Amino acid sequence: SGVPVAVLKEAEDTRVKAAFVLFVTEQGDALFTRRSENSKHPGEWDLPGGGVDEGESDEEGARRETMEEIGVDPGDGLIIIDAQADPDGVDATTFLQKTKRFIPRLNPNEHDKYLWAPLTSPPEPMHDGLARTLHAQAALGRPWRASSTPNARWAEPLTGSKASTRLHNASFERQ
Repeated sequence: SGVPVAVLKEAEDTRVKAAFVLFVTEQGDALFTRRSENSKHPGEWDLPGGGVDEGESDEEGARRETMEEIGVDPGDGLIIIDAQADPDGVDATTFLQKTKRFIPRLNPNEHDKYLWAPLTSPPEPMHDGLARTLHAQAALGRPWRASSTPNARWAEPLTGSKASTRLHNASFERQ
């Protein structure tokens, strides 16, 4: 490519990894969280998640961040639905977790509101990364489909045990 290897390595080292969890109900509602005034991008709606620590997998980072931000362990069965390298230097992975509605325990240093809303009508203003993820899903016309194969982006709809979830430390609302 003509670019020295050292320059490519330095550019790679400056990128940050992040991972998020898109909680979706059978009715197609998703959990959105609004970033607090104390966080980056205050007032923007996003998904629970954040930076992946060195030595963590994307899934481990998504689990840890979700526990820290909303007090919920997303459980087993997280499925990759999107992976993006954004122009701001963040490599973000979004996981899908089918669930029933629950009341998150928001960390006020991270989020000040939450909302269950249809994926087709997300709240505004939205974080750019979330907007790109939802746009990619809509463009594919298959917003609830996900892949459990690491390098594949989409597969068949989740059914049976793959759609089950284990949520710990959460209160559930009647649907």
